[in-house]
Amino acid sequence: MRMAFFIFFLLLAQASLASIPDFPSEGLYQAKSYDVLLAIRHMIVPTLTPDYAQKIQDLKDEGFTCGYTSMQATKCTKQELTAELPESIKNKILENWFGYTLEINDLRADPSQTIDGEAYQEWSMPQEVKFKGKSFSQYRLMVTEKIKKLALGQTYVGAEFYFNYTSNSRRFEMIIQETQTRSRFEFVSFLIAVKFK
Repeated sequence: MRMAFFIFFLLLAQASLASIPDFPSEGLYQAKSYDVLLAIRHMIVPTLTPDYAQKIQDLKDEGFTCGYTSMQATKCTKQELTAELPESIKNKILENWFGYTLEINDLRADPSQTIDGEAYQEWSMPQEVKFKGKSFSQYRLMVTEKIKKLALGQTYVGAEFYFNYTSNSRRFEMIIQETQTRSRFEFVSFLIAVKFK
């Protein structure tokens, strides 16, 4: 009887683990490279500018999309297809991310599923992770059809760090945003993927 119960429990545990999506194995991962995913140029045009209407039209002719942000100004935005990161942002990425190691330890207990929807599932993973001098006893593994994401931190709606996870290549990506101010009325926002391997 005891043997039958043990076998049943073992099969149940294996079935439970089989339903869990691929999760990170233990190891050390370091930032190796980064890619610019998106660059958006923003132009602010004060509504009291004498040639306001002409400036808005000129920007639209250049491919900008414009809309009111307040009674005092209109913001126009355009995606930059060939955007080079300024040296100040390159240096910031190197300083903030390239000197740190993402350390993932062994899974110490069975994960528990907290959300089980058709398009989105979430698991609480009792797997210690260390990053930037902080230690997290567990993390949230968020899964959709296209992406797996690790969220480090205890708050539910937010987290201190997010990593996209590609299981077949054992690669993590941290998506960050940086801004270059070119003038009082112009700035460029960059969406950047910092890649850990």
